[in-house]
Amino acid sequence: MLRIENLMNSDEFKLLDDLLERIRVLHGWSADQELTQRDFDFLIDSVFLKTKTQISLSTLKRIWTHNNEYMPRVSTLDILCQYVDFESWSAFKVSKVTQKSNHFSNTKWLHNKPILAKRLRILGTVTVVAILSILLAQKILSTKDSSTFDKAQFSLNKIVGSRVPLTVVFNYDLSDVKCDSAFIQLSWNALERFPVSENEHVLTSTYYYPGIHQAKLILNDSIALTHPVYLEYPDWLCLYRQKPVDVIPVYIETEEIYNDGVLYANPTILNEFKADTSLSEYYVSYIRSQDFGVSADEFTFKTRIKNPTQSGQFYCQTISIYIYAENGGVYLTLCKPGCAENMSVVIGDKILGGQRNDLSALGRNYSDWQEIRGSVHDNKLQLFLNDTLSFETEFKHKMGRILTWQYFFRGHGAVDYLEISDQAGETVFQDNF
Repeated sequence: MLRIENLMNSDEFKLLDDLLERIRVLHGWSADQELTQRDFDFLIDSVFLKTKTQISLSTLKRIWTHNNEYMPRVSTLDILCQYVDFESWSAFKVSKVTQKSNHFSNTKWLHNKPILAKRLRILGTVTVVAILSILLAQKILSTKDSSTFDKAQFSLNKIVGSRVPLTVVFNYDLSDVKCDSAFIQLSWNALERFPVSENEHVLTSTYYYPGIHQAKLILNDSIALTHPVYLEYPDWLCLYRQKPVDVIPVYIETEEIYNDGVLYANPTILNEFKADTSLSEYYVSYIRSQDFGVSADEFTFKTRIKNPTQSGQFYCQTISIYIYAENGGVYLTLCKPGCAENMSVVIGDKILGGQRNDLSALGRNYSDWQEIRGSVHDNKLQLFLNDTLSFETEFKHKMGRILTWQYFFRGHGAVDYLEISDQAGETVFQDNF
């Protein structure tokens, strides 16, 4: 038995090395390159931007230097696989078996992902099930009987209420599913994961944030089914949290955040709601969740923002603008010129981090008001700062209608105005606060 287990571990570690090699190729890192602290920090941020799930620095370092002694949890492997465009760790292993059986070389496989995906689709359900059966026999799969996962049922029953927090009721049926564990996760945040049983069929949950969420039915640490949950909030909602992963925020519900045409929850207001502004880390956001009547694939916006918080760990004056659409969106993170490695631009299928891309032209002193204008047209994004073209990039992925807008400040920040227009120049949304 010991020898069999060692062989299984050897196979698993080889697959893990293949996954890490794929990440290296993605970022242009050589196999013998020793990653620096900045490399790991960049990878953590890049993974979070794409998967909306964060892997800790210590975990990532242990994975990178595993020496065939450390195998991470399947849930962590799922995240890394999703980062390189696989649905899960199981799907990645299936692709490797298919690759081997079709005599693909490693280099050819890495550069012909679309061809491989097409061939996998052509194989059809019967062949995929056969491959899964082979993997199961070899004890490579993490699931007990993945072929039964297609019998699982997962649906949204109802949403109760009109303002967050909201009650959301899910129905599920696992009576014909064989698995060792089952969970429903409400969003990207793993802290919102709840165990479910094959003997029950209802999960009543609480959502504390408006916007677009992707609920997941997770079986044996693999995502079996997903369901979108869209929670509208057609007014600006101000939230405070100590960390981005906090499940329950502090709601700053007062008209005082609107002052002289500016949306701003200053420290005095925050402290009135027991939101501690003396901490070395805290975040303030303004969210509005509604159909803005325009596609994220063809629109322009103009806004003016600032982040006066610049002491201690807030020195970089980090500001993010998250524009959520039906399928992806536009996500910008800006800060001081000296902190350019912390910047990022995400649009559709494209992720650009400040450490591996020159985004320094987007740096400004955000103690002062800065106007940002963005234009998305013909699969190209252009960003203007104070009427100066500072960045542009092309993308392919179609995003659909804009459904949620969020300003996210590390520290406390302010917004002067927001104007959104379609490509014909017609204003579809305007707020001067």
